[in-house]
Amino acid sequence: MHIAIAGGGIAGLSAAIALARRGHRITLIERADEFSETGAGIQIGPNGVRALQALGLGGRLDAVAVRPEGLVVRSGTSGRVIGESALGARIEARFGAPWLTVLRTDLLSALLAEARGLAAVTMKLGSTVAAYAGTAEGIDCRLADGSTVTADALIGADGIRSAVRAQMLGDGEPADNRLVIYRALVPAASLPRWAHEPVINLWLLPGRHVVHYPVAAGKLVNIVNMMRGQWSGTGWSAVAEAGEALAGYGCADAALSDVLKAPTAWLKWAGCDRPPAPRWSDGRVCLIGDAAHPVLPCLAQGAVMALEDAVVLAALLPKAGDPRAGFAAFEAARKARTGRVQAESRRQASIYHLAGPARLARNLAMKSLLAGDRLTERSAWLYRWRPAPQAAGPENAPDSGI
Repeated sequence: MHIAIAGGGIAGLSAAIALARRGHRITLIERADEFSETGAGIQIGPNGVRALQALGLGGRLDAVAVRPEGLVVRSGTSGRVIGESALGARIEARFGAPWLTVLRTDLLSALLAEARGLAAVTMKLGSTVAAYAGTAEGIDCRLADGSTVTADALIGADGIRSAVRAQMLGDGEPADNRLVIYRALVPAASLPRWAHEPVINLWLLPGRHVVHYPVAAGKLVNIVNMMRGQWSGTGWSAVAEAGEALAGYGCADAALSDVLKAPTAWLKWAGCDRPPAPRWSDGRVCLIGDAAHPVLPCLAQGAVMALEDAVVLAALLPKAGDPRAGFAAFEAARKARTGRVQAESRRQASIYHLAGPARLARNLAMKSLLAGDRLTERSAWLYRWRPAPQAAGPENAPDSGI
């Protein structure tokens, strides 16, 4: 089939690669005149690494990725360690793939290089899919520049404010969770040694939390600061004003303050997501990634869910003919899992931001959860994913995560 893909981010590029490898012809339509990514760093759990392997990118990120050896959770006010959990070799032995931390630009560059190396992929930059219309045998994708791309199917991978989703579902703006997310990258050498060791550090404070970990082969440290607040930007991201990211951290532990004061510039995002959608497809049109199921970053699974989507969709879509049955099968295979990730991610934000006596109870529960292999086993439903539709089973039982 000839498949048009709206959006050239992680979801769109992954889908282009996976579908082209299955014999489809791809036209990828991207808003920007050139590819860029400003999302700082991301974590890729074992399920995401297996998705990358299925896309043919296994080992492509080894030179630039960091394999964190552990997770350390601390009180952001006292600096006291609440709990620790081993990652590294333990995670790889349990799930058959490592845990990585990488720059989003490095992941995007790897996907882009792979997509550009496939003759079946054509890229149309500097335009967007503004609307679509079904025809007797396909889809007319009407672009913002006035041109039309006619295809057998359209995949909306155009993000949380997807134009494809807006036409399909008409469900309005993303959910405002009254959260603001600040992100920054700093040279590792500008931080104390402990702050750029191969460890994921999570600091919990009332109404906010901070995560930081090394990326770019350990040369940079990614800092994420999520706090309760009202988004005041006109778009979905912006440059943060001086000192804005540090507001309310007067009570922070000295070590955390050192980390937060290191960046010379911050970017900020609105902490938005959406509740699970009633459907992801409309005839020959299907949503994937953030267009279908955007999540808060508290489980570090947003990009990973997009990678999984691409692999599953390519496996279920027929090589020719009508795509509608394949889209329906994809939705059936993915909705429960992604819906659970959405719900767990939102719940984690609430847990991280507890105050008063509830915060003390949370710390005790988290200390127990992080002991031994309990965290690994309670998160097995997430990390044991394999590149094939998963049958319902014990892995879908409720679990708290961290």
